[in-house]
Amino acid sequence: PQNPKTPRSLFYYNLYLRMEYLGDEFVDCDMDIVKRADVLDGYKLVMIFYNASWCGTGCGDFRAQLKAWYPEWNKDGEKNIQIISVTMDRNEGEYETTMEDVPWIGMPWGFDKMKIKANVPNPSGGHPSPSILNGATGEVMKFGAQNGNDVFSVIKFESVAEWISKIGA
Repeated sequence: PQNPKTPRSLFYYNLYLRMEYLGDEFVDCDMDIVKRADVLDGYKLVMIFYNASWCGTGCGDFRAQLKAWYPEWNKDGEKNIQIISVTMDRNEGEYETTMEDVPWIGMPWGFDKMKIKANVPNPSGGHPSPSILNGATGEVMKFGAQNGNDVFSVIKFESVAEWISKIGA
């Protein structure tokens, strides 16, 4: 982690430490509980994807795009990026709609939303709002939509290769 001597590096240092708040269990695409080590170990990048079934076309369009990109990013058995869906859905039915047919993992239904929102990067406070982290260190590399930027202007298909080259993986 960066040396926390300046406010900016202290901010990033704190985000580095907060991956632990995601917990040790996730759900896979079949809605089965899976362990952290089984679904995160070896991935070069991790995307924390805040979204919800009710957030409208923004989340729906971006989720559809991620569904197309995800297998390409990880083709030939490469572990380039794992996506963790953090849904802000209000009930289990909405949650199941959000997680339906996605090839990545998500927080299990009933997770402590307030704890996650307080400790895991979501700088825009809105949805969709993905953040990209170094898979080995947890260091935040890129925030998604913020400061009026559309999520598609921040995260593009080719972005994953660029971020991987920055960490030298």
